[in-house]
Amino acid sequence: MKRKKKAVIIVDMQNDFLTKDGLFKDKYIKPDEICKNINHLIDNQEYQHIVFIMAEYDNNNKIKKLDRPIEDKYKDIPMNDDFLSGSHDGKKNCCIKGSYGAKLYDGLHINENHKVITKKFYSAFTDTELHNYLKTNNIKTICVTGVATHVCVLATVTDAYFLGYNVIVNSNCVSSTNLLAKETALSKIEKYYGRVIYNDVAKIKIILRKWINT
Repeated sequence: MKRKKKAVIIVDMQNDFLTKDGLFKDKYIKPDEICKNINHLIDNQEYQHIVFIMAEYDNNNKIKKLDRPIEDKYKDIPMNDDFLSGSHDGKKNCCIKGSYGAKLYDGLHINENHKVITKKFYSAFTDTELHNYLKTNNIKTICVTGVATHVCVLATVTDAYFLGYNVIVNSNCVSSTNLLAKETALSKIEKYYGRVIYNDVAKIKIILRKWINT
């Protein structure tokens, strides 16, 4: 039997969200701490695959949802609503292809061995190659990181759960412009979709080893 592998999914760590010259201006997400923590996940080689997800929105609000799986365990679990199943609505330009805002933030430890996937919806799984890439590489466990916790991270985690992945979210590796929005999203993830780890790298490793051997 093939040994199941693990991947870090790094969502929307781009200039529009992480710099003063981006979409949120002075309300941008401060990048130093989250970049340091994500870089630690990249560098410690606990994960065999590193996947960077980059938004390239065309400012045309669309909605596309997963079909609910037939298994009983999914019956009463909330799927992504119309908002999280959608895309950027175009009220403000966000991550336009080729723009400064769409570029990955410079502080990340990306290299030529890492996978880069672009998306046009909030969820990293909608109309992208991510699901196929993970299946092809026998990846069952993913650690979802990035921004914003209550939008693209939550949308991605929700779809990942319904696609059958084991999901970990480290609270130090996700962020939002609003702390309450982040904490509300983490509570929902913990209740329905995966494991949320608060400031405990050792516990993450224990969970990973448990899942990797099942």
